[in-house]
Amino acid sequence: MIKAVIDTNVFISALFWKGKPNQIVKLAFLKKFIGVTSLPILEEVESKLLQKFNYSKEQTVKYLQLIVENFSIAQPKKKVFIVEDSTDNKIIEAAIEAKANYIVTGDNHLLKIGNYHKIKIIKPNEFLKKIK
Repeated sequence: MIKAVIDTNVFISALFWKGKPNQIVKLAFLKKFIGVTSLPILEEVESKLLQKFNYSKEQTVKYLQLIVENFSIAQPKKKVFIVEDSTDNKIIEAAIEAKANYIVTGDNHLLKIGNYHKIKIIKPNEFLKKIK
């Protein structure tokens, strides 16, 4: 089965808008592919929801709980330093640890890489085409 690490921006978009990121997260909940995240990614989702989007602590905890219940949690053991924006390295670290096929992101720093080892880094619309 396809394994994909979902980037923070996709989780955030999935929560607030009904577009392709929302479809992807729902498909992960339905086990149409193995959705992967990590504690550093979840911490970033939490931080963005609370600080940037003024989401309540209660709503944030509920959303994070849904993710934890439906996604595989990678625990990266190896650090990488390959992305211009160093905060994005955690996405690649999770993908390496999980042996993911894809990283799904809207982040241009990651998208510029294209592939890292055998992990394809693609936009949500491209990923939906792969799993449908």
